[in-house]
Amino acid sequence: ASREDCHGGVCRSDGLCDCPSGYSGADCSYAGSCLGDVVSTSETGNFSSSGGALGAGEQDTRYGNLANCSFSVRVPGARFVRFLVRYDLEDSHDFVEVLGGAHGALLPIVRLTGSSDRLGASHARMLNEGQPQRVTVAAHEGVAQLRFASDEVGRRGGFVVSYE
Repeated sequence: ASREDCHGGVCRSDGLCDCPSGYSGADCSYAGSCLGDVVSTSETGNFSSSGGALGAGEQDTRYGNLANCSFSVRVPGARFVRFLVRYDLEDSHDFVEVLGGAHGALLPIVRLTGSSDRLGASHARMLNEGQPQRVTVAAHEGVAQLRFASDEVGRRGGFVVSYE
């Protein structure tokens, strides 16, 4: 496959595509990231809940109801992955969960809900209120992951994640 076959994504040596933020599918033509497990093998990159998450892109595209997907970073030899997460999710109903290596497995480390711009008092002490949330996790066999889930009603602006 060529770069054109991947609709702006990166064509890997195995013929599969690493899709840009906001796109997924075998050829990166699906404009909506929440579809199964989106995998990136790049040392740095981006993921988002949709092509227009948080007002990015040509149109504001809110994430879908009943979303259930994951975004995996797979870099052989990586010991840690640092995520920078901006989010606007339905508080207590929709969430982004960051998984990292712990006790020999990939386990949930942090669950984010609500908005990175409006954190509750208990979270404000732990995290930098009003700023994108920095979450660094140990990789398990070179893998770290984000999971996104939403309930059946109510949608917000979504999330945008960069990692290194």
